[in-house]
Amino acid sequence: MLCDNCKERDAIINLTQVEHDSKVTLHLCEQCAQQKGVETGGAVLKSPLGNFLGAVVKGGGGGAGALVPAAGDALRCPACGSTLRDFRDSGRLGCDQCYASFDSHLRDLLRRLHGSSQHVGERYEAPGERGGDDPRSRLLELKAQLRRAVEGENFERRAARPHSGVGVMDLSLLPDGGMRWLDASGPKSTIVLSTRIRLARNVRGVPFSQRAKDTDRTTVLERVSEAAASSDRLAAAVAFHLDKMDRPERQLLHERHLVSKELAGLDREARPRPGAALLVQDQVGVMVNEEDHLRLHGMWSGFDLEDAYAAVEAVDADLGRLVPFAFHPEFGYLTSCPTNAGTGLRASVLIHLPGLVLTKEINKALQGLSQVGLTFRGLYGEGSEVVGNFFQMSNDRPPRENRAASYRIRRTGTGRAVENGARGSGRQDLACVRPAEACAPAVV
Repeated sequence: MLCDNCKERDAIINLTQVEHDSKVTLHLCEQCAQQKGVETGGAVLKSPLGNFLGAVVKGGGGGAGALVPAAGDALRCPACGSTLRDFRDSGRLGCDQCYASFDSHLRDLLRRLHGSSQHVGERYEAPGERGGDDPRSRLLELKAQLRRAVEGENFERRAARPHSGVGVMDLSLLPDGGMRWLDASGPKSTIVLSTRIRLARNVRGVPFSQRAKDTDRTTVLERVSEAAASSDRLAAAVAFHLDKMDRPERQLLHERHLVSKELAGLDREARPRPGAALLVQDQVGVMVNEEDHLRLHGMWSGFDLEDAYAAVEAVDADLGRLVPFAFHPEFGYLTSCPTNAGTGLRASVLIHLPGLVLTKEINKALQGLSQVGLTFRGLYGEGSEVVGNFFQMSNDRPPRENRAASYRIRRTGTGRAVENGARGSGRQDLACVRPAEACAPAVV
């Protein structure tokens, strides 16, 4: 559809104005919308505030690594061969043993990032370390033994079913097309599109993704798949092997918010490396061999942090009973990037704020986010643009306790943004600004 004003560029904004009980709708391109005084969501990320918050998230240079002094650059991890200089350059560690090799430097870094290096969340015990009998662990182990006993059978449901056309995915493999979070059934769904909980985990003794060989990645996938098959919450999970999928299929999974851009390999021409996979059942999924070995995530409709967290936490507990996670008694769960260490939790909501953008009050609404440990990103998360006035708001670093992020988002910046957005969208004198095309892509 062409812009109603210039008749040249594609219309991406629907501007609806209500005046004296009559409604007029214009389909405008971004340039013409700005000429009429409409501040589009994308402009926010280009503002000084957007630049500032982007710098807070990325940390500049090598991210968190840039905050480490160069004095110990020659230090080397004997397990994976990574040096402290490697970490300073990339912002990522090579394996869980790097935390011991660079102990003093990382302890100081975690104190700067989190205010303390001491993990105060749940205590994790790996398989074989639990005292006494754990009925749930025993049941999961028996299921795993049964699975191994029937090696001749193939219970894995693969994404590589026969296609009806080149690059076309069979969406029947995805529960509800992977879009249940878009059904507007959750609380405050007129303002909050979805709620997402993510937990980062790594397998103990295996190099992190940056240092992992293809054999390491395959081993991680095999162990996680076996554990998932023994869990009631993932036993019927669909397995998508991204290294065997065409780019349009991977793009679709990314647009459904099921995989990250990095895991889907959309930032490069080559296919993802072996072992890149997604396991998904109902509203919970596990990305395998992303920045961390496992990224557990769940997406719920509306503003529903508690239910989303409970579901992901249950999957985390099941997998952790069969797969030994990398955990440190002081630092908590160990991750490739120390900014995620501790609980490994990120809680986020995708919120629609056209009223605040139109009245140019959005910057004011977002200014206090960094002060309470929150930040905002675009429609598809880190590095993406704001589209259709959708903002993804989340904790900028994992909280010291898992549920703290949920309560912080509910009680502070995002909660207020929901209230302000609801008030703004309810005012009759405000124009409704939304993308001309739906933010969710059409079914391929």
